Amino acid sequence: MPDREESLAGSLRRTGRMNASFSPKTILTSTATGRVIPYTLMDIRQNLVELGHCVWVQDNARLASLDEKIFSIVDGLVQVEPDAFVTVDQVGILPEVICLLDRPPLVVSWIYDDPRHFIKPNFLAVNSHLHLFCWDRAYLPYLQSQGLVHCHYQPFATNPQVHRPLSDEGYDYEVSFVGAVSPLRANVLRQLAEKGIAIDVFGDEAWTNLCHPLIRYRGVADNRRDCPRIYSRSKINLNMTSPQLLTALPVRVFDVLGCEGFLLTDRREDVDRLFTAGQDLAVYDDAEDLAAKVRYYLDRPEERDAIRRSGRTKVLQSHTFDRILPAMLKTVFSADVNVSCNAALSDETAAKYLWLVGTSYMKFGKYRQAYPRLLDALRLNSRSTETLMSMTLLAHVSGQAGSVQSCLKSLLELDSSLADWAVDVTAAREPSIEPAWWQRLYRLVFSELTVQADGTVLGWKPRQNEVV
Repeated sequence: MPDREESLAGSLRRTGRMNASFSPKTILTSTATGRVIPYTLMDIRQNLVELGHCVWVQDNARLASLDEKIFSIVDGLVQVEPDAFVTVDQVGILPEVICLLDRPPLVVSWIYDDPRHFIKPNFLAVNSHLHLFCWDRAYLPYLQSQGLVHCHYQPFATNPQVHRPLSDEGYDYEVSFVGAVSPLRANVLRQLAEKGIAIDVFGDEAWTNLCHPLIRYRGVADNRRDCPRIYSRSKINLNMTSPQLLTALPVRVFDVLGCEGFLLTDRREDVDRLFTAGQDLAVYDDAEDLAAKVRYYLDRPEERDAIRRSGRTKVLQSHTFDRILPAMLKTVFSADVNVSCNAALSDETAAKYLWLVGTSYMKFGKYRQAYPRLLDALRLNSRSTETLMSMTLLAHVSGQAGSVQSCLKSLLELDSSLADWAVDVTAAREPSIEPAWWQRLYRLVFSELTVQADGTVLGWKPRQNEVV
């Protein structure tokens, strides 16, 4: 059995620092696609709002293209100027943009998936501002080996407002499993079925390929509507952990226990770190052991009831968002940070993102921040048509007629096809940017992008204190 190791939140709570007060923060976050992460982000947003923070959310999951998502994220960061950007995995993190902001936010990522798939060298551009909270402590050595300085172990949590016991109306299922099909899971359930144990399965339709009468596919389970009912009304809830979680427990464990469901899980090191096997949940070692324990616990309802009640108590004490998030944020905002981030971008990459960020600052009337970024972009690439166009527009909206003519002269030397655009800018009487000018500017780099009259993409605008 591994040594018990406290999570960050557990340590802070034990030492009495959990409830230390700190000022409310402005936080930006995003929506996402997928089976688990969208709901995790929803729970995080809800709890941050309830904790008193000002939370802005961008519904980037609805944007169709990668270019639209990038534009949305850049404009959100520039407009909101958050103290922190909070997310799961890499959702919404653009290190090349964050390191170039006038006031870079702290970046907080709660890692659920294998970080080797998405933590790349470009994350070092925001190293001093980046805090990675890893659900699986087995990945911490890898993250640290990449030079990342703020890496923490933090198991997952549940939202007890969603995953809570339902009224006692009996059971609908003897044994159930909610999750995606995989070869390992299919093999385990097939062995149970061959031993005469029926399982009700919820997830993707690939479960129907097992073609066994005792493996009963019940359809997709909605995280909010269906899962609390299934977890509460199953005599035994199974957990078969994804292989990418080497020592950690998935969200399913915490949600089942939050619903006061009885959980029978495969063995992971975090079972013994976070719970007491046989008291808060039950553990199996292989398919043979699983079948034996299913029969054992089906025949012992009183023992099941005692375990499931203890499991819920343990989760409410230590593994809910409202307990963990304050500790995470206190760690983040207490850490030393270099104001300038740790940017280490190539000239080509820096020029591209300096133009993008500088143009966004101009878009929102933040000319003081726009000018040095566009100027630096031009120094790195003096033949950048898009940067010269942005510099021209910045001079125009700032009322600097001489600078407009100087920029246009350099621009037309590079691309004479922009002569008609130059005439329009020169003839404009008002210090504003015409909708067609935005479209022509951005199409130089993003040929398929369509922008609105104000230069933003449709659906980009952050909403405050809403759980999208």
